[in-house]
Amino acid sequence: MESRFVVGVIREAKVLGLSVENYFSKWKDAIKNSEMSLSLKNSILSNMDFNSFYGLGIIVITIPPQKELSYVGEEIYWRNSDSTEQAKTPKQIAMQHSDSKNRIRLEL
Repeated sequence: MESRFVVGVIREAKVLGLSVENYFSKWKDAIKNSEMSLSLKNSILSNMDFNSFYGLGIIVITIPPQKELSYVGEEIYWRNSDSTEQAKTPKQIAMQHSDSKNRIRLEL
């Protein structure tokens, strides 16, 4: 069984000399200023939460199903089992569009 370690964002914020609120804002600003498609950005920003996890603090991003293809710059990404990969063929792009009902949850 694979072990997982959670360092937590509270520790990282302290190392950077930031409050947890400012650290969380840096993440939001980075997403706002990214090359993600607007609908994806809006979904992410409205579904970002800070949760205390054994006093470590984690940022949880839940991405609801998208109604359209999502881009980062000119590239399209798709879910392939449990990983996110760049779609490089028309078939992968079509699969991404048909699978856009899937929900993705990121924990940072």
